[in-house]
Amino acid sequence: MLLIKTVLFPGKIKEANGTGFIGNISKIACGYDFMLALDNSGGVWSWEATLQRNLALVPPTRIALFPVQVKDSTGSSLLSGITAISAGGNGSYGHSLALDSSNNVWAWGSDANGQLGDNDGTDTDKSLPVQVLDSAGALPFV
Repeated sequence: MLLIKTVLFPGKIKEANGTGFIGNISKIACGYDFMLALDNSGGVWSWEATLQRNLALVPPTRIALFPVQVKDSTGSSLLSGITAISAGGNGSYGHSLALDSSNNVWAWGSDANGQLGDNDGTDTDKSLPVQVLDSAGALPFV
């Protein structure tokens, strides 16, 4: 049985292997039940207590008590070149956003109401980042 305890005081965040600590973090964002961290090299870390697909893992996992690096849209490499992050939604509608150095916006997580902006017409949750498009399906930020 896995027990999650409430931490009442600030502390360092352990790496995915549970031994070291993540460092060189420049920004953080918190969603309803998940967190994002942006490191100085443009990588994104995520951890959560439920499966809302905010981790961008392959395959998706049920719980991640320690941060894992977010994969890119192919799932074979890490998301990189990120300059800003945001965490949104509540409950089962959690989603993550990232802005890269080329001004592309990436989104993953719940798409129950089309909030990921990939305009695929399915409102299907995405476990890996998808590029946000305008209403015509074009890349608006390039």
